[in-house]
Amino acid sequence: MTGERVYYVSQALIKDMRAILEQVKKESKSLLSGMGMGQKSANFIGLDIGSRYFRAVRVKKTGDEFLIQDRLIEAIEDISQLPSKMHLMDEEELSVNLNLEGIVIKRVSIPAMPHEEIESALKWELKEQVSFDIDKAKVKFNILGEREAEAGAKRIELIAFAYQESDVGPKVKELKQIGLNVQNVMPLDFALARYANNAKIVPQDEKIAIVDIGSAKTLISIIEKDKVCFTREILMGGDSFTDAMTGVIITDKGRIELSKPDAEKMKIEQGIPSDIRILGLIRPVLEKLISQIKGSLEYYEQRFHDQGIKKIILAGNGSRLKGLKEYITKQAGIEVLAILPEEAGAIGLSLSRGFGMNMLPEEYRAEDKKALKRFSVTVITFAMGVIVLFSYILLCMQAINLKKGVQIQKQYWNNLGEINLLKDKITAYSSVVTAVSMDGVRAGMIMKEISRMIFSDMVLDRITVDTREPNVKIGGVVSKQDSLTSFMSKLESNAMFHNIKLSFSEKNEAPGGQNSVKFEIICNLRKK
Repeated sequence: MTGERVYYVSQALIKDMRAILEQVKKESKSLLSGMGMGQKSANFIGLDIGSRYFRAVRVKKTGDEFLIQDRLIEAIEDISQLPSKMHLMDEEELSVNLNLEGIVIKRVSIPAMPHEEIESALKWELKEQVSFDIDKAKVKFNILGEREAEAGAKRIELIAFAYQESDVGPKVKELKQIGLNVQNVMPLDFALARYANNAKIVPQDEKIAIVDIGSAKTLISIIEKDKVCFTREILMGGDSFTDAMTGVIITDKGRIELSKPDAEKMKIEQGIPSDIRILGLIRPVLEKLISQIKGSLEYYEQRFHDQGIKKIILAGNGSRLKGLKEYITKQAGIEVLAILPEEAGAIGLSLSRGFGMNMLPEEYRAEDKKALKRFSVTVITFAMGVIVLFSYILLCMQAINLKKGVQIQKQYWNNLGEINLLKDKITAYSSVVTAVSMDGVRAGMIMKEISRMIFSDMVLDRITVDTREPNVKIGGVVSKQDSLTSFMSKLESNAMFHNIKLSFSEKNEAPGGQNSVKFEIICNLRKK
């Protein structure tokens, strides 16, 4: 029965050690990935969260080319199913657009100054354009270049955005809680610019405008390569077309009333209607959209003394209105280069790993530091576990040898007291693993030093390490008082310990005349 019990405990220890090892592997993989070390996932995940739908893509990038491996477009209410539907792995990082309402993006020109002073200057420039306390706001910026102003003074041209971190943090927390490894947060304007550049839609060294027609608003962004040079928001979108087509019209067949679902269906299936009466309902909205687009491009040209923008790209759900591309070209004289796919924003996000104007709150960026601390603790635990495991194996081997010794002693009936002492040793060795308490990183070194100093007639049944004084308590049984005295002398002369004291000692009288001394020693660790 005793042998079976030893085997059971050994298996339990091995199982625990395997569990700790797996945890070390998992945490080290996550930590090294987050720190830019080790093997990163070759996939890039982009998540574009709109007002009604979210769009997610998994992209594999090779050189300048990218391949869409998975895509998912679902109602915003079903976003919690994203990890399972796309089979996301822990190491796969997400770049996200959170569809924030309070963010303000502006093109700003300021006097040339040191880089560390730019944020303060931008807050001063933007304070009249935000609805929140600019002093508590976060400001991100990208330097577009320098130009000479009057009298030879240099000015810096920047695109900057201000936002409240309190708007970002709760949304990131919600995504983290459903299992999404969010590592980058950025506005949609910059993601679309990244997509257009990677898809090689933008002509070389030419500025164009991206007109992103969403459900409720339209974003106009002027880009050069993958840089946003100017943005403007218009409070009209695809819903404006639907609302305009909703109403009563008079036909040859009489009075027809179009409900909102009817208008939405007509918009999707027919696009810009050929029926002059229905076209009359939607024309004011189309003309206002074109007027806003032209006005934004003209403002940019005049305000920043840039060349005329004659080409645009359409994006967003509203851009898929049939006939819109041709209508804009005809009515506004502006060439429409392309209509971006619905998931273009998500693709652009997935291609934006390492985006310099990351809006991810500092508390989530600090998770890598927390992971390092967890990883260190796990490694220490694993190392201590290895020490305990090997100690246990050695103790088991010694216990087996002691049992053999007991059997020999039993055969000759020479010394009942020695048999009892051997039994005590077996019990002590069997319980030492569970009795050892380690509180501190130096426990392994302490055990190693103590193991070098113990005598052959001495058995330790507990070692306690504490950060409070006395730091170390050593308990056990010894057959000779002289051995105990010598052991304390060795501790005193060791560079690791000092202030050695005998807490208590008492004699154990065993049958057969073999006595032993039970003791406890306390001491402190020398400080480095």
